[in-house]
Amino acid sequence: MENYIVAVSNSLVKASYSLDITQKRLLLCYISKVSLDHKLKPEWFYSLDLREYIKLYGLQEKTALAQVTKAISTLAERRVYLRIDEGVNDIEFNWLSCKPELLRDGYTLRIKWSKEVIPYISKLKWFFTSYPLDYVSSLRSFNALRIYEFILCELGEKPKDKPYITIENLRFMLGIDENKHTIFSNFNANVLKPAIDAINRDTYMDVEAKQYKKGKEVVGFRFIVERC
Repeated sequence: MENYIVAVSNSLVKASYSLDITQKRLLLCYISKVSLDHKLKPEWFYSLDLREYIKLYGLQEKTALAQVTKAISTLAERRVYLRIDEGVNDIEFNWLSCKPELLRDGYTLRIKWSKEVIPYISKLKWFFTSYPLDYVSSLRSFNALRIYEFILCELGEKPKDKPYITIENLRFMLGIDENKHTIFSNFNANVLKPAIDAINRDTYMDVEAKQYKKGKEVVGFRFIVERC
């Protein structure tokens, strides 16, 4: 799967959702198998050979299969939230239309995409973000993956700018509960800094999160990208 490209709508990049790292990786594998000119069908099953997944991410087979079994038990319940018209008309939908099926061979995993998510991952013509799947294969952090995608998205839309995001929008994008990491120092230490460190360590991108303040309060970040 080293040559597969992940391509998703910019709207989906900036959407809000929360997945564990195994769920995120699995979805990226499926998405990377969708060619830009191919239209997915909600009534069809799409298969993934977990041996490809294990090889791509350099995992121990027994551990990986146990993690996948746990991840797919709740994957069909995971939802996506899109803000439309500055949050006036939000859209909410599931990634999948039913629970994934692990076939009796123990390696073939089948899913059905929800009809609502399909326009954001197939038949993409404009305003989408893409990157080689193997570029993020070493990332083990959901937050790092999401910030990496956001930076690529913003650079694609405004290549001469330094990507900026408010703390409010970053929290929304990462699916962080409104009662969690409410103090900036806690958010920075437990969410942002580990994610940035992971991106710098495990991808081709070098990035610094520069704080922007309103008075003494940090209200957002501008990502300074040296290499990607």
